[in-house]
Amino acid sequence: MSDGSFCYSGSVVTRIDLCSNFSTGSESALSDYMYHVAGRKLDRVETRKKRNTVYFGRDSRKRIFKVYPKHVEIRENHLKKSDDPDYIGAVADWCASVGLARIECRYGRDWLRGAGLRASGSVTHERLVSQFKEDIAPMLEEVEKLDLSKLSVLERGIFVMYCNGMDIRSQVSQPTFYRHRKKIKEVTGYDIANDNVTRLDVKPRVIELSVAVPPPWYRKAQM
Repeated sequence: MSDGSFCYSGSVVTRIDLCSNFSTGSESALSDYMYHVAGRKLDRVETRKKRNTVYFGRDSRKRIFKVYPKHVEIRENHLKKSDDPDYIGAVADWCASVGLARIECRYGRDWLRGAGLRASGSVTHERLVSQFKEDIAPMLEEVEKLDLSKLSVLERGIFVMYCNGMDIRSQVSQPTFYRHRKKIKEVTGYDIANDNVTRLDVKPRVIELSVAVPPPWYRKAQM
């Protein structure tokens, strides 16, 4: 078979799709992770967010990556179509509880040709797994995120105003200011009494991804 300036004997590969599921630990951690991923930049591909999905190289003819919260995708695309909505709903609930992020990679013809994987005989499981792990590594780095869940709604509001450069003392009473200053400082490392937004040395919340293991009651799709 001729493919541009390349010739192959036997079958050729037009496209390869790979995916994996990763647990972030909770639905709130997943939300923070998705925000983090949306700010990532991969080499020579554009980052774009559409609704709940983050794309890398969405219009590329070579490689397309996407990351999305699996529980949202299940509820939007599978729940109403299923003959067993109770089971599908349970799967979605489990995905939400473990903060499951789905990462998918599509390798197109142009990339396969450049990588020497256009001929089916050159495609091996080991090569694909190695490439997949290398490509998604930047998406699996630990995420450091301030955990504001220990602050009250008012304290979070005060903290956001401070980070935006607002004069807190003109927005709240003096007793309120000092009552919440200590807690905000303990949780975030920021002292709202400091006119310059300077963070102290505190340990942020760390989100570490791990390969998701399905629950014992999960039923594999029938091929």
